[in-house]
Amino acid sequence: MPFLEIEATSSKQETDSTRLYYQTVGEGEPIVFIHGWLCNGIFWEDFYTLKDEGYKLIIPDLRGHGKTPIGHKITIETLADDINKLLNHLNIEKTIIIGHSMGGVVTQQFYHTYPGKVKALGLWNTGGQIPFGYGLKGTWYYFKVIIGALGMILAYPFKWLFSYSLTKGWALSFYKKWKNEAYKKLAKYVRAMERRAVVKSAGTLRKFKGIEKLSEIDVPVMLLHGKEDKYITPKIMIKKLEQELPESKSYYIEEAAHFPPNEKPEEVLDCLRDFLETLEKQ
Repeated sequence: MPFLEIEATSSKQETDSTRLYYQTVGEGEPIVFIHGWLCNGIFWEDFYTLKDEGYKLIIPDLRGHGKTPIGHKITIETLADDINKLLNHLNIEKTIIIGHSMGGVVTQQFYHTYPGKVKALGLWNTGGQIPFGYGLKGTWYYFKVIIGALGMILAYPFKWLFSYSLTKGWALSFYKKWKNEAYKKLAKYVRAMERRAVVKSAGTLRKFKGIEKLSEIDVPVMLLHGKEDKYITPKIMIKKLEQELPESKSYYIEEAAHFPPNEKPEEVLDCLRDFLETLEKQ
């Protein structure tokens, strides 16, 4: 199994050593796929078909997810730096980089830190600031976020209860929730997450303020959103991205919520192919 040994680079341990697990699939133009919170590289399996279309897929497990240990500390900056080290290891100078949900936040941070290494971005069901900062009106959305956080805190001392509550709550990310086939297939990976990794990785989002830098992005951007996502990244989030990135190209997926890459993989692949074609014409 391919692991990249990442050494600590800060005496203050803002970044520290870990063994970054990653997969590469196919040969050709590189595309990095970055998964979201509670996920791992397996969530991109439906995209392996791109290997037969002239692309090399680079799929890491972020710290604390999948087969990559959590390490001492996780920040969005650390996660982006891990991606940079992986690209250096693979001798890739410039790439398309696509991130889903929290992966989209890492993708933005990577661009702002290493803009010369980015050919294009994919920001899928994500935002420039999560969960607050979008001018959401009313208290219901805020109430749901706060209740969800309190539930995690109260269940944390009990491993089985924490895992059960987390997995059941995660179903809200899917269209038709617990009945969704993608949810049934992938929930086992959420149950397998270490409690510490769940909490620490969620905490990475709190300080990210990419919403203030969105207008600085000057590479082609693919925005993708599941139209039924009402809990994690509501529609107002992609509208904010569209406002700040007027040259971006948007795609909306019907009958999908927060996980269109897993709920409607063929439709999302078609959207991605369309976006890649526009890059070739530029």
